[in-house]
Amino acid sequence: MKELFEKIRRHVHRLIAAMGEDLCDGKIAPKPYDGLGGKACSYCEYAALCHSSRMEDYPGNPEIKIGEFYELLDEEEKKEGAE
Repeated sequence: MKELFEKIRRHVHRLIAAMGEDLCDGKIAPKPYDGLGGKACSYCEYAALCHSSRMEDYPGNPEIKIGEFYELLDEEEKKEGAE
């Protein structure tokens, strides 16, 4: 179980690093999360800043099973090791 949490921690670290790079490069287009509870814009205090009324144009996030998620993390780590 500890190994799985460590794998998730590394994934989150990579996501945050990529977000920081995108922000520094000026890539700040809205890309809202769309999960089981609905679009994040419904709860966001800053929705008006990114014209949340147009967020219907964004596709939802695919739902995957937990096993598929861990497989994706494995593939991601293999790619990281190859680079």
